[in-house]
Amino acid sequence: NLDGEFGNGNSNGFFASRDDSSEREQHGILSVQFEHFVPLVPNVWIRSNNIEYQGRSNLNSNVTVGNESFDTSSPVNYLFDLSHTDIALYYEILDNWITLDVGLGAKSVNFDYQLRQGSSAYRFTESATIPMLYGKAAFELPMSGWQVTAQGMALSFEDDRVEDVSVELGYNFNDFMQAAIGYRQIVIDVQASGVPESEMTLDGSYLSFILHI
Repeated sequence: NLDGEFGNGNSNGFFASRDDSSEREQHGILSVQFEHFVPLVPNVWIRSNNIEYQGRSNLNSNVTVGNESFDTSSPVNYLFDLSHTDIALYYEILDNWITLDVGLGAKSVNFDYQLRQGSSAYRFTESATIPMLYGKAAFELPMSGWQVTAQGMALSFEDDRVEDVSVELGYNFNDFMQAAIGYRQIVIDVQASGVPESEMTLDGSYLSFILHI
């Protein structure tokens, strides 16, 4: 689910004006984690996030984005692409019924925001690699096969803030296979000069399958 404001002061609420703004969309995510026993060499975690909102929507009210105006006379074609890649280098501090990982990460984002209605068109693109702190904690419920996991990446610098956190409940069928259901939230709060001031939240539930090789 996507909510918030892109270009605050520069946009009169396109996300809120969509008449389908409450609809949820599905996205595919793939992650790979490599752990080893070599001292002082960090473990590696990579996650590919295919997050794209694309469609055609009527507006409940007129909006202005950039120098372009969009009205209620006809549907607006939109694309909001926040597909990105996460990577973290981390150390496993604890490894028993409580697992604790801490390290440094980065979020590589290729942001693309497009609107089109008749002769009115707006597009903003930006690519950036954001350094972040990384942490993960997992708690196994003894003799049950159940596991609670919390994972997050975060950065706060001056007035800018990026957070990506998830909490899940998983069940270990054996040493090689796990299924889990969870909730993930991404918050992007940008107020730096030269970038459209924005505050957006992407959140939703997910179902995951994990294979240990």
